[in-house]
Parts: sequence; structure tokens; C-alpha cells
Amino acid sequence: MLSFPSEPQYMPCPECGASLSRAERNDHACDRGRWLKYQMFQLREETECLEAELGEYLASHRGRFEVWDAERRRLERGGDSAG
Repeated sequence: MLSFPSEPQYMPCPECGASLSRAERNDHACDRGRWLKYQMFQLREETECLEAELGEYLASHRGRFEVWDAERRRLERGGDSAG
């Protein structure tokens, strides 16, 4: 006879990742800060790729020109160079 395991006592909230007991699942409201951290955790690979690609672009001739031009335009508008 096949026996299937019952549903676990605790499961993560699919929105914020909080560990919820069976009793808590229906009344749970996600904490905004926890939700944001969980969403960023879910996107960690994409974030790492974006950072690497941006770094490569800014190191290229075109990227260095864009940085120089942005700084030049900022100074023309009266911005200080303290950044």
C-alpha cells in the first residue's frame, strides 16, 4: 500500500517567505520589509548579472564617455563635484 506524506506543519509564504504554521496561513499578512527582502532574494541572480553588465559597460569606451558627459552636464547646471 502506498502512503503519501501529509502536508508539512510549516510552509513558507509564497509572497514573503515567512514560515507559517497551518493555523497561521489563513490570517497571515506579509510584513512589507520582509516581503521586499524576499523579492530581492528571489532576484539575486538577475541583480548580480545586471551589476556585472553595468560594470562592463561603464568600463567600455562608450560607458566612460557617458560618465564623462553626465558629469560635464551636471557641472554645467551648477552641481558641485562632491558627489
